Amino acid sequence: MKKIILLIFMIATLLSCSDNFLSLSPPTQLAEKDYFKNEKELSDALTSAYSDLYGWYTHYNAVNNLAADILSDDMKAGGGDGGDIIAYQCLDNYSMNYINQPFWIWIQGYGGAYRANLVLDKAPGVQGNAANIARMVAEAHFLRTLNYYWLWQYYGNLIILDHNLTVPSEYYTQKQYSADEVYALLVKDLDENVIGKLPKVNEIPVSELGRVSNEAAIMLKAKVVLHQNDQVKFTEVVNQLKEVINSNKYELYPDFKKLWTREGEFCSESIFEVNATKEDYVNVMMAVFGMRGITAGDSEFLSGWGFGPVEPEVVNLYEAGDIRKAGSLISVEDSITKYATAPPEKQWIKGSDIGYQYTGYYQSKYTPRVGYTNDGTWCENNIRVFRYSDMLLVAAEMALRGGGSAADAQAYYARVYKRARPAASAVPAVDLDKIYLERRLEFLGEGQRYFDILRTGKAQQILGPKGWKARNIYLPLPNGDVQNAQGSLTQNPGYDVP
Repeated sequence: MKKIILLIFMIATLLSCSDNFLSLSPPTQLAEKDYFKNEKELSDALTSAYSDLYGWYTHYNAVNNLAADILSDDMKAGGGDGGDIIAYQCLDNYSMNYINQPFWIWIQGYGGAYRANLVLDKAPGVQGNAANIARMVAEAHFLRTLNYYWLWQYYGNLIILDHNLTVPSEYYTQKQYSADEVYALLVKDLDENVIGKLPKVNEIPVSELGRVSNEAAIMLKAKVVLHQNDQVKFTEVVNQLKEVINSNKYELYPDFKKLWTREGEFCSESIFEVNATKEDYVNVMMAVFGMRGITAGDSEFLSGWGFGPVEPEVVNLYEAGDIRKAGSLISVEDSITKYATAPPEKQWIKGSDIGYQYTGYYQSKYTPRVGYTNDGTWCENNIRVFRYSDMLLVAAEMALRGGGSAADAQAYYARVYKRARPAASAVPAVDLDKIYLERRLEFLGEGQRYFDILRTGKAQQILGPKGWKARNIYLPLPNGDVQNAQGSLTQNPGYDVP
């Protein structure tokens, strides 16, 4: 099968019945001892762990990349009014507290870790092909680490579980690791249990597209190390990235606009992406991001809920000839002008409800498209988690910061620069500021800008005027879980009172 099929599995609704994030269990109470006995059953559990990644993008309360970009200087909260999905409004002005915040990020991360741990807990007792089982175990480690990585970026100080809890009293005795300790555990898991234990991308058949490769694991490690700013590991990681880059297994997709359509799914630039299919229509992120109250007469885009209007400041940073501008953005006002003299059915029209904080700009990577949805809300678009352009820019930055050569940094930067500006006659000499600008222009709408600002130490300078304070480096932990933990969870600093 070309895409991993989503299963309605016995643990697919495990979150809905949970009292706290650590006491997750299958609500049907199907006896696990009678189920996880063979390779097929373990594969079903792994598929469920893969499918759970949709939750990071399909719960309207906490779409991963929207939440991160609202926290940055690239997007406003938007929506219908200042009270629409209050979690996003609080992120926009940094007024979040332990009650008003995108709590689903917390639930989703631990739910994803639960499903991955279910595979790891049951694998030792499963009968079947040893190589296949070993691959599934490595994939489960990757998925667990990916969930914890996202949680770590938002919350920092976490309880990390390497198995699912079965005794209720265990919930109250778990260690909450510091952000630095979490980082060490993530890298250790990748080094010991994932990298080198997965097939390379060219070894994965078309029928298994969507399963994680060894190159994706190396990319996840690079992202973790860069977020930590662990310069001691830069040379090691650059060497791993360099091996992937020099293998020529990936290349930048030339048409940036089509990169976000069906044509761009699993293309030469895709390192890891979350699958959606026309049969499942599981992606609600498109509707959340979609233009509010706008009729797009050229029949390419559909309207949506109006969250994440793009700041004009970032729009103006795109140079003339940068193909990412048209491939990343919708300009409502320009479209209205462009089609003003067209037949009525082709014209762009603003309705009476254009939403809160309307700027005239929306991102187009993840927006409802004609032919990609059955009802305008649930869409089939894949989510691009890791792209080759990100690998190149991460390698360039680490190289410049002591992990490699300036020549390599220049070469990696040049690939991204030239793809974006096909007509450019020359590439400027690379430096860190140029890399950070390139990242901002390349990844608009992909949830990277905020974490780039944090790790470069520029949050107070860039976001301070918007209300950002030092405590906002992490989100507050959900109050209910802190209380239920009876001391095993400590609230993040600065959030003891609303």
